[in-house]
Amino acid sequence: MWEFRVSSLGSLLVFWVGLGVVFGVLCERANRRGGARKHPVR
Repeated sequence: MWEFRVSSLGSLLVFWVGLGVVFGVLCERANRRGGARKHPVR
């Protein structure tokens, strides 16, 4: 039972770290492309 808990925790850790890395990369790409408009829409 203990091995299952450790492996489950490891799997969740890998999942959340991977999700955070992907989200960070996507945010950086959006920021480089000028995600915020320089001129407001009227």
